[in-house]
Amino acid sequence: MSTVAAVIPNWNRADLLRRVLECLRRQTLPPSPIIVVDNGSTDNSGTVAREAGAELVSLPGNAGFAAAVNQGVSRATADWVAIINNDVELPPKWLSTLVGAAEEAGASFATVRTALCGQKPGRFVSFRSLPHYSAANSSMS
Repeated sequence: MSTVAAVIPNWNRADLLRRVLECLRRQTLPPSPIIVVDNGSTDNSGTVAREAGAELVSLPGNAGFAAAVNQGVSRATADWVAIINNDVELPPKWLSTLVGAAEEAGASFATVRTALCGQKPGRFVSFRSLPHYSAANSSMS
């Protein structure tokens, strides 16, 4: 299976960052590297990222979600890049399922929709693939 880099934009949410980093460590297809792009947090987000073994990119201020993602993606060298919000909890097979489905479909891009039951952290409800777009055949499958 291919390699996957994880990019996590973050701003002042060390608590959420810690949880999502734990989820990534439990993946059956572990991402490498895990890149945390910190938007100038004033909490201990940087410490949390470093202690988890993540590559930390510290921005001087809050540049916003898109700028943080772009900084992380520009540093990724893996076959795939997973852009992951810090407020999600991912089941252990999330990444392997996503990459496996994308590769099977010959896709260049893949996405999924996840939900938390009653918006309570830790309760996974649904995991369904949205249509995959393949640039090779320009069709939705």
